[in-house]
Order: sequence, then C-alpha cells, then structure tokens
Amino acid sequence: MGEWSPAARLAYCAALLGPLASKPGKMGKYDGAARIMRALRLHNWVALSLLAAGWIITGLVRPAEPLNADLSLSAHEQAQPLPSVILSTHILAAGAHRRWLRILERRPEMAGFDAGIVKTPIWGQVPVHSLVLVAANRAELIHACAGLRDSGYPCQHSSLDPASPFELLAMRDASFSSLVPPEPEVVVEPVIVVEVEVEIIETADTYEAPWVWLDPAAETDPSVLRVIGVGDIMMGTDYPNVAWHNSNIQQGTSADELLSPELLSLLRGADVAFGNHEGVLAGRHLPSAKDCSNCFSFRSPTYHADVLADAGFDLISMANNHSGDFGEAGRMSSIHALQEAGLGIAGLDRDGARTATQILENGVRVGLIAFAPNIATLDLRDVRGAAARVAELAETHDIVIVSFHGGAEGNNATRVPFATETYYGENRGDVRVFARAMVDAGADIIFGHGPHVPRGVETYRERFITYSLGNFWTYTGFTNWGLLGLGPMVEVAVYPDGRVGGVAIHSTRQAGYGVPQMDEMQEARRMVLDLTRRDFPATYERLTGATTPGS
Repeated sequence: MGEWSPAARLAYCAALLGPLASKPGKMGKYDGAARIMRALRLHNWVALSLLAAGWIITGLVRPAEPLNADLSLSAHEQAQPLPSVILSTHILAAGAHRRWLRILERRPEMAGFDAGIVKTPIWGQVPVHSLVLVAANRAELIHACAGLRDSGYPCQHSSLDPASPFELLAMRDASFSSLVPPEPEVVVEPVIVVEVEVEIIETADTYEAPWVWLDPAAETDPSVLRVIGVGDIMMGTDYPNVAWHNSNIQQGTSADELLSPELLSLLRGADVAFGNHEGVLAGRHLPSAKDCSNCFSFRSPTYHADVLADAGFDLISMANNHSGDFGEAGRMSSIHALQEAGLGIAGLDRDGARTATQILENGVRVGLIAFAPNIATLDLRDVRGAAARVAELAETHDIVIVSFHGGAEGNNATRVPFATETYYGENRGDVRVFARAMVDAGADIIFGHGPHVPRGVETYRERFITYSLGNFWTYTGFTNWGLLGLGPMVEVAVYPDGRVGGVAIHSTRQAGYGVPQMDEMQEARRMVLDLTRRDFPATYERLTGATTPGS
C-alpha cells in the first residue's frame, strides 16, 4: 500500500466503508458501489471521518518523496553516520543562513568543517530544514560545538546519515549566494552577488546601532544617568531536584567566570543596574511551602546574591510569584542574603523591604518600588494604592523606578492587551493601566517582567516603560529556549529630573546551560521593536525615526 498513488489510496479507503455503511443482516442486499453510495447518503459524517483517517494512515506509511538534493553526503564515501552538530532548524528564514555563515567565517576553528542544509522529512511528509556542520573527526567537532555554546550560540550534537540530502554551503564564499548550488553562469559572475550582499550588511549594521537618542543633547550631557534593567533571574535551584543547581556556580565564584566581558561591562558600567530575582535564597534545610508534586518551587544557595553583586547589579525586585516558595523563613533568608551582598531590595509588603534607595556619587537619589499580584508583595492590582506609594517615594527621590511582575505567561503572551490579564485563573492585572498610572504618580522608569517573553516598550509623558524583559538568567527549571530564552537588556539614559533622553536595547540569549550571552543576531532587540510597532506605534516611530549611531 505504501507505493499506491493518492487516487488508489482513496479508492481503497472508500471500499472499506461499504460493510460499515450497511445495516446488520442486509449485507448481501447491496453490491460494493451501492454500499458506498448508501454510506455517503446516510452517514456522511462517518464516511468523511473514515476517509480522512484512511488517508492519514496510508500517508504515514508511505515512503518519503525524494527531496532532489543537489549533493549527498555519500560524496564523502563514509559508510557510517558522520559526526555533526545542528546549529539551527527552520534555517530558511530570510537571511538566517547568511548570518550564520558570517559568524562561522570569523571563527578559524571552523575552517575544516562542511556547512550545509539538511532536509529531514517528518513522518515521510513534512520537511524540516536544519543548518549543520559535518566533520570526520568527532573530537574536533565536539570542541567546536563547545566553543559555539560558550559564545552564546545554540549547538546540538548529532550523527548524520551519509545518505541524507545535504546541500553544501561555501563557508569561504563571500557571496553566500544560495542554499542551492547556483547554475554555472552565476558562479562565473560572483562579484555582482558580493556587491548586493555588502550593501545589505552595511544597511543592517547601521540600523542595528544600539542607542536611539530621543534628545540628541543627552548623548554628551554629563548629567545624564544610565539605568539598565533585565528580566527574570534564577541562576539554579537545588529544589526539587539537586541536579537543577548550576555546578559552575559555587561559593566564591566570580561573575567573570560566568559572563562575557561585554555583558559585564554593560551591567558594571551603568549607574544603576536592576533585575528581578525569582525564587528563594536559602540553605537546603529549608522545606518548601508548596506541595510540589505538581508545581515549581525554587531554592538557590545564598551565595548567588554575591554573584549578582559582583556582576554589577544594584537593585533587586522580590515582588513575584516565587519569592514565597519557602514561606516566611524563605523570604527572610532572601532578604538577609541580598542585603548582606549590598543589594537594595523592594516589593515585599513589610518594613525595610517595600522600597530601596540608591544614592549615586553625584548625590542623585534613586528609589525602587516593586509590585506583583502575589501574597506578601505590594499588590499590582490595587492601582490607586500603588500610585499613592509611588507619589510618596517621588517626594524624596530624584529618580523613581517601578518594577512590576504582571501579565499572562508564555509564548502566546508577547502582546500587551487593553484588558486585565489572567493566567491559570489568577488575575495578573491590567499592565497598561498600571504602568501609565505609575508614571502619572511620579515614576520615571518602569521595568516590567513576568510573561517570560519579551514585549514592546512605550514612551509616555517623556518617561520610559518596558512591559516585559523576558528571561535574563534562568537555569534549568525554567524553559529557556526559543522566545523564552531571549533577554532584552534595556538601558535608559535619563536626566536627573527623570526625562528620558535615549534608549538602547541590547540583546542577550540563554544558550548551553542557561547562562546569558550577548546575541550577535540581535533577536531580542528585533523582537522588542517589532512588538512595539504592533502595540505602541507612536513609540516605534520615535525609536526608529530618531535612530542615531551612537556608542
């Protein structure tokens, strides 16, 4: 049956319907054609369902159609599967293969490998395209893959069947002209292709300049402050599984051993660096306050606070749904660990933890207050009460930063609705209403988080709002691939009176073992701008229309 034509398969499935369409005891009364007609007349829904099922079943057992690849790995004359690494899937997105090849071009250790596109049919029907590197020496390939992961790029080991359709990509061909080897006459004229590609690259590089100066004077004004914010942080947990703890982080581990110099320079170079810590900092003796047979509960070693301080963080929000994972004892342990590390904390509804103050060298007072829709935190949903607290903080501080943990979660939560958001039945607040109300009350910068994916940004009354900064540093226990692994770092240049002068959206992603790396592909920045275009078009016009190449 696997080699039958579609028409033959349909006829076969239809013939099967005859006996099922006949009434009991009258099977001999109808011939095959009559049975089919009766089925179609009396039992249309049954007939169509069975036809669909038959079509699918016969399709799954049908051999895959030839993909007509231009070059097969059989040219390598290998009898055994070849060691390979998968760099990306669905690589046929516009320009993605060229970007990858430019990355590989700059890495001398990649010179001995073949890069190509492999087409893998799923169930013999749907082709999936993957960009792979192939080499004869597995040790070299493993080393190269480790180097890619250390640099922040995804890399997965695999073994490639030498008969797999494999379309070679010339890694040292500056044109990167096509996934399919070009016709001979095109190869004769490579210069034309090179000129086109260079123009595209230069345009993209100019557009990707990180700083957008909404006020050109802010770029050189010495009074302007740099405030940087990142999303969710949970660097590893020893609960409920000790294997979820990152063994690379131990007592005394320096942030320089974990993060790249470029990323650290952003955090350490800012006047104020903010992050949201999800989970509890406590010893292993502390039991969970949840029944975690079907939940997530995060308990990290207390020395994680020292790593955060060493990385350059200054202010930390504890207003989120995981700060209470280990009850009151867990909250107190977290407060003590963060404060001992010299970090300011905010967001818990108790004296000494509602707000934090950072006094800069120039005497500017920066205040942080944080909100969430969770027990023992300052309530995000009480907009009027939250506004009163922000107004009170603004009376004694020059710059007021508001953090909120709100909105729905997951891959489908990238948009900012004009409505209250719920997640698993919980009211997570109307974040548009909340954010604007906080600015009206005196907030200057608002850092949102909670959805675990990036969202758009907004300028409102010369203040700056981020609605979700995604996952910044979330080890195993959080999903950290795809959109959930993108972490925009938003750096805001503000005057001492709180007006925004410029914005930079830096891109990080989590690769390898859930540690953030700078992302040369700039995916987080691109996504934030695209979502801003959809949800906050006026802000998008300001950010793209005022783009000035900067530092």
